[in-house]
Amino acid sequence: MVRYLYTGDYQTLDDPSVHGIAKRQEEYRRAVLTYNVATWYEMSGLEAHARRYMSVFEDAVDIRKILAVGREVFPMIGTYHELFSEYFEYLKEKLEAAVEANEDFNGLINGFGQEFDHFVVRHVMSLYASRIAKLGKDVEDLKALTESLRKDKVIKLNDCQVVFEEYISMPLVHEPARAALITAISEVSSSDTESDSENQFVEI
Repeated sequence: MVRYLYTGDYQTLDDPSVHGIAKRQEEYRRAVLTYNVATWYEMSGLEAHARRYMSVFEDAVDIRKILAVGREVFPMIGTYHELFSEYFEYLKEKLEAAVEANEDFNGLINGFGQEFDHFVVRHVMSLYASRIAKLGKDVEDLKALTESLRKDKVIKLNDCQVVFEEYISMPLVHEPARAALITAISEVSSSDTESDSENQFVEI
């Protein structure tokens, strides 16, 4: 922060004892802490720098590490949820992505009763409730579509039967043609009946 005040630039102190993925994870943690401090002091320039570095290093962290850092930050946020609303939205997006990816949430929640754990549980439950509701709606829509298609098929078959019956009753149709049409209609009707019988177990 001192460097930013003097130069307007963002830079963290190098720790030579940390290397590889652990170094990138630590830089992510530092960026999150800096982002929230900058938000508190309304230092928009530093906030933008820190948010960019969060994006740079977040490929090194999974949802567990993101929540671990969030749990560390949360006491500083306290009840100032409006001020830190963007960080809350960031956490919600990461939780939603984890739910969509079917992440295993066993062990994610430690120490129930703490405010941050309540936040995580509430939002995860909300996400799963939304998914269940959407699945229920999809099932109802599928049932409605299937019923509509079934009724449409019955109407079309009935209309076709009426047309055939009217046609073969016309006096201009010769007897051999009439007999051939009657035979064809009987075969089609029989085929449709067998098809309906075979498919009766797959109707929703």
